[in-house]
Amino acid sequence: MSPRPPQNDVSHHSDHDIELDKNSIVQLEQVHNGSLTPEEASFLASFSDEQKKVVLRKVDWRLVPMLLVLYLISFIDRANIGMLISRRPHVCRRERR
Repeated sequence: MSPRPPQNDVSHHSDHDIELDKNSIVQLEQVHNGSLTPEEASFLASFSDEQKKVVLRKVDWRLVPMLLVLYLISFIDRANIGMLISRRPHVCRRERR
């Protein structure tokens, strides 16, 4: 019988501490990857969770309706092309020479 690998014992860190660590790591990665300057990272870190939710809600209210319209236009376009092909195959078929 092979020995069992050691089981991880429960961490003594709270969920809040882990979330703060994740946020700081993500911000450091973004700064080091060149996507954010240190000033931008500190500005982002100054936002509270509630402020972030408000901003995301505003962005969602701007983007989702526009994306919905684009999706519907795409769907209608594909449906019309499919209908054209099924009703008039000679229109979409190329003539061989």
